[in-house]
Amino acid sequence: MLLTPTQDPSAVHARPEVELESVACPLCQGGEAALVLTAPVVGGEAEERFAIVECQACGMHFTNPRPTLETISHYYPSDYSCYDVRRNWDERPRARLRRYLEREVLRASHGYPPSPGIATHVGAIAGRSWIRRRIQRCFWIPFVESGKLLDVGCGSGAFLKRMRQLGWQAEGLDFSPVAAERAQAWTGCPVRVDSLPSEAIPPSSFDVVTMWQVLEHTHHPREFIRGAREITKPGGWIYLSVPNFAGWSRTAFGAEWVGVDVPRHLLHFTPDCLSRLLSSEGWQVKRVETLGMDGWIRESARRSAGTGDRSRKTRACQGKQGGQVASWWTERRGLGDYLFAAAQNA
Repeated sequence: MLLTPTQDPSAVHARPEVELESVACPLCQGGEAALVLTAPVVGGEAEERFAIVECQACGMHFTNPRPTLETISHYYPSDYSCYDVRRNWDERPRARLRRYLEREVLRASHGYPPSPGIATHVGAIAGRSWIRRRIQRCFWIPFVESGKLLDVGCGSGAFLKRMRQLGWQAEGLDFSPVAAERAQAWTGCPVRVDSLPSEAIPPSSFDVVTMWQVLEHTHHPREFIRGAREITKPGGWIYLSVPNFAGWSRTAFGAEWVGVDVPRHLLHFTPDCLSRLLSSEGWQVKRVETLGMDGWIRESARRSAGTGDRSRKTRACQGKQGGQVASWWTERRGLGDYLFAAAQNA
């Protein structure tokens, strides 16, 4: 029997135009799940709430009941933040300097063109010293000569633009026509309106597939990851990130944690569940690590304070310094807000 919070009429409430469905575990198809928490829809109507449950067979967490594939688009308006070019591409001098230093590191250590000279090695030393955060280093993907890269769920196209500048044959894919049109116009890269698996993309087309905060939005994660493997060349790679439901911040702030984001986030991964999903679909998992997100911690603390939480941790984490210290500590304990994974198509 599938246990869902619908037995409590106040636990889940969606807007009238959204159709809900109750589902078995997306990872193992287990039929028994226990309620973990209910959370409001950020930016939604006041009464809107959704529930996150835990599969009793494998420990996977997922939103249930959830909006159907046909109606979830109501939660992705045209002004959705991930589609905003201005928000996702920083032109301030500090951001431009960071991109320059990253390029020098990539030229010196990751095979990016043109061939490095003395100035490159000096810049790489400065880059490694200045860019210490692992969340930034996880985007340093080894270069492939004439390599093709597909960014799935490309949103605004900021990552596409960066990788094209670095020498990749970069293409994008997004289920939103609005996002795809904007990203293609801004980056000059081909962007498809599609999802995975895709009949329009030939098998073994890409050297690298990336998914940054995308997998948690999918209705059918196994088919999605399987589709990514089908279009990746033998020996090719997938790099992805998702929120870490096993992180310190989720435990500390509960439903107010930024990574909850129901109902857009249909899946809520722990390191073990993410590894098992990738392995079960034929990927060789090489790395799974957690990354600190001080901005997420600060925002989660502010939301928690808004509900009346006056605890010491909530007060401390709202400030910039407190958020940075918490981020540093959680990352080193393996309890960061973000999960990063790298896997190879054997």
